[in-house]
Amino acid sequence: MLDTLMDILLFRLHKKHKDGKAPRITTGTVVMGGLIRLSILIITMWWISDVWEFHQFWPLFAIMVVMIVFYPAYREMAIFSQSIDTISESTMCGSCMHFESSAQICSRYDEHITEEYIPCEGMDWEPHSYERP
Repeated sequence: MLDTLMDILLFRLHKKHKDGKAPRITTGTVVMGGLIRLSILIITMWWISDVWEFHQFWPLFAIMVVMIVFYPAYREMAIFSQSIDTISESTMCGSCMHFESSAQICSRYDEHITEEYIPCEGMDWEPHSYERP
């Protein structure tokens, strides 16, 4: 848990988990990391404003939010999108109707998909063109 928190704070979300079953970066980790960094930034800027009586900090705060919160989240979402494209092209899950690309998950088994781990091992693969009743 502590390692995951440090990875979020230090922008190291593009690494893979050691077990190979879970992706290191998902939409939820990007949002959670952004919220954690934003809350730390708000508390820090509030403290600076209160202790040093630096009350004209709003332009600085806006620049810091873009540099510390929005840009890293945008960068991590780009890495996440690239990993989704890679998984869609390199595994059979990318063409399965149970693959949810927004979460990198198999909706049938509710497990994350990686290049090394396919939850159904190909047994329950169904193409996108097949429609359920």
